[in-house]
Amino acid sequence: MSDSDPKSKLRVSDWGDTPEAPPTPSAKPAGSSTPTASPPPAEGESTMELPVDPWRLLGGLWQRRYRIVIGGIVGLLVGLAAGWFITESRYQVSAQLIKMEVPTSFRAGEIGEAFRPRTLSSATLIGLAGSVNVLQRVAERSDPPVSLGLLWRSSEVAEQRGTDYLYLTLSGYHSPEATVELANIWADEVVAYTQEMQSRESREIRQYLQNELDANEAELERVAAGLLEYTQREGLVSVDKQIDAQLRAIGDLDLRYETARLEIDSIEVKLRGLETELTRQSPLAEELKTAEENLAELRSRYTDTNPLVLEAMDRRDDVQARLLASQAEESDDLSRFAGTFLGNTLYLQILELRSQREALAKSLGELEQLRDAAKAELRGLPAKELGIAQLTRTRESLENTRDLLLSRLREAELFEERAPGYYRVFSPATLDAVIIREKSLKVAVYAGAGLVGFLGLGIVGALLLELLDSRLRTGAEAVKAWRAPLYANLPGSPPDELSTLENDVQLLWSRWLSGSAKDRAPRTIWTPRPHDSEEVLWQVLLTEAHQLLPQLVVVDAGAADDSRCPSLAGLPKASLDNVATTHGLCRIEIAEAKLSIESAETLAGRLRQLAATGRPVWLRLPGPVREPLSTLGRHGTPALILVPTGIDSISFWRQQAERFHKTVGHIGGVVTTGEILWHQR
Repeated sequence: MSDSDPKSKLRVSDWGDTPEAPPTPSAKPAGSSTPTASPPPAEGESTMELPVDPWRLLGGLWQRRYRIVIGGIVGLLVGLAAGWFITESRYQVSAQLIKMEVPTSFRAGEIGEAFRPRTLSSATLIGLAGSVNVLQRVAERSDPPVSLGLLWRSSEVAEQRGTDYLYLTLSGYHSPEATVELANIWADEVVAYTQEMQSRESREIRQYLQNELDANEAELERVAAGLLEYTQREGLVSVDKQIDAQLRAIGDLDLRYETARLEIDSIEVKLRGLETELTRQSPLAEELKTAEENLAELRSRYTDTNPLVLEAMDRRDDVQARLLASQAEESDDLSRFAGTFLGNTLYLQILELRSQREALAKSLGELEQLRDAAKAELRGLPAKELGIAQLTRTRESLENTRDLLLSRLREAELFEERAPGYYRVFSPATLDAVIIREKSLKVAVYAGAGLVGFLGLGIVGALLLELLDSRLRTGAEAVKAWRAPLYANLPGSPPDELSTLENDVQLLWSRWLSGSAKDRAPRTIWTPRPHDSEEVLWQVLLTEAHQLLPQLVVVDAGAADDSRCPSLAGLPKASLDNVATTHGLCRIEIAEAKLSIESAETLAGRLRQLAATGRPVWLRLPGPVREPLSTLGRHGTPALILVPTGIDSISFWRQQAERFHKTVGHIGGVVTTGEILWHQR
């Protein structure tokens, strides 16, 4: 084979399949630094760039499995302790109320509509049952004491759809008995509060009707005295039928006028009651409830020093301050009290009553105009007869008004004394109905969270430790660093029996030396990082070479340190001058310190000539990729790279691979030593 024959490019996947050995590369001038082209990626090489081999991460987890398990046990114990001291058993029970319709059957007279307290909607009553006014009274009666905030968060009001039933659900943490007692107190207070609302409204109406009745009786006495005086003075005992009919019409108008005026006054009383009730409501109370719920939720997750908790506490204090300022503020604008469900309902009722008052006021004006017109017609009638007739009709009108006032007064007194309320207790809370939510489930949740959290921290810590370890640890990382196939993975020290490596030796021999009989160029074994594990490689290679390549010549450029490779040092020594007459395996020592690029070119030529004679030549190059060893490597077949694992960093091997590709340009494969499988770490 001529030295000037160019060397053709050969893919890694073609090794062992090509019928002819590739031509050796031509010698380059001394000092040449022109790099050769890098070979294409090795067949089967992964193109996905990962920091490390995924199996290495799994090995890191497996290596630290006992620490991870211990961390999980610690997390489990911490979660158990936290759950035991933080959580409490919860007792939940419900009391059932039924809605009552305001009775309408009681009537004290036949004139006008019977008195009845206003009817509240179901939504208004639900809001009333959970309002601050009711819960404050429950908190004052509670034993053991319960704060209003805790009671607010632990209470729930719900209406059974399609029925008149109302459920008051309460959660307690002291005992089932205390929870049942507190739920029944709540139910009693809801019923009592609605009765007080009806009684208060009826009392205001009664006081107004009593004042009107007193004024009516005084006016009736005055008219009766005037009628008596008029008849005695004028001597009249009857009136004309025409005058009687006209006066009857006027009396009817008077009755309608007084009825409308009474209704207006009644509406005024109702408006004052509603306005008083509305001023007790405030949308800021609902906002305060929301702020306290948010604060309780954050406190369940964080400590009081957490910024989120501090922010929630500031928001709650701000709402409390605004609520107190709003309650102390005096203003006629009732819309500022709207915003809550009950407040909106009361505000709408006030608007409706104001509209009714305006309509009645307009009707009152029309009745007054009609009455004035009727009186104008009577002015033309005889004055004497008109005077007595007017006094008679006025007395009859006052008597009818008195009867109406007496009827409404008796009805209002009845509702004031015996207000039925809007609800009554249908089914009180009992111990049998208490739902007990033991703390064991909460403790288990805390324990599970601690177990999962500490296991996760242990796994993340193990992965971080493995990622922070920059050493090359697996064959996959060596393949990725050198961009070459993995030929074999050998142990870090010679085994007791080489037969245990038979499969690895055969695989390595078939991949790297399958065409050795036809190749006419030296084969290179480069160890960028000299290590004692190199002895394993030379043991298995020389064992096979004694049988398959009995005329092998090993050219050793690292003979200065024979202690690393006793098997190689034990070969008979020869020189380039007498190697042709030497039979059997032999070793030629080269002093690297005496080599130059020119001498390396000359040496490479002589080695090619020796290989061209049919005698196998192996070239051992130890140490980092550098000249003049790169010159020797360029003239051989694609090199076999020995990579001891766990010695140097991945960056070191990548740097060596980059140098090798730029200076030598072709790699046959990689042999790793000392790799520990992930499940054996």
